[in-house]
Amino acid sequence: MIIPRVGAIILLGGFGYAFVTYARLAYITGVEGYMSWAWVLLFLLPSGGLGIASSMWVLRREERGRRLVMPFAAVTVVSALLALAGAPPVGGFLDDYKAASHERGITVPPYERSKGLTKTEYIDAQAGDLKLTGSLTAIGAAALYAFMARRGPRRPKQAAARQPAARAAR
Repeated sequence: MIIPRVGAIILLGGFGYAFVTYARLAYITGVEGYMSWAWVLLFLLPSGGLGIASSMWVLRREERGRRLVMPFAAVTVVSALLALAGAPPVGGFLDDYKAASHERGITVPPYERSKGLTKTEYIDAQAGDLKLTGSLTAIGAAALYAFMARRGPRRPKQAAARQPAARAAR
């Protein structure tokens, strides 16, 4: 069926976007000498690894891809909730990102400046938005993928093998 494969493609596209966003933040913190980006990378590896493996196997129509859907969704939701709560290592990473942004001399966009936002308020708002949207998007993507990847026939090879036997019995 096409629905599980579309779900896998959507998930892989989401991983690509998340990787680019994370790489930008990791670069800013890493250039300024902070190492918290490495701990966040280790924190995200289980959900990323499970998601990529599952989606690749779903694209290849292998049953083990579907078996990994629920573990992926569970790990992703737990990771997203921990990130939303600001638990380590995500909380420390965002603090380092804010400090690194100050050290780099961030410029507040004109629209935000016209609203009276200072550099600190702008960076705090940016980090808070990132934490909220990243966590909620991860939960939504995991739920959508779980729904889409579990659609369709369970084991296409076994279902096809049973059909001729059922027809012969008639």
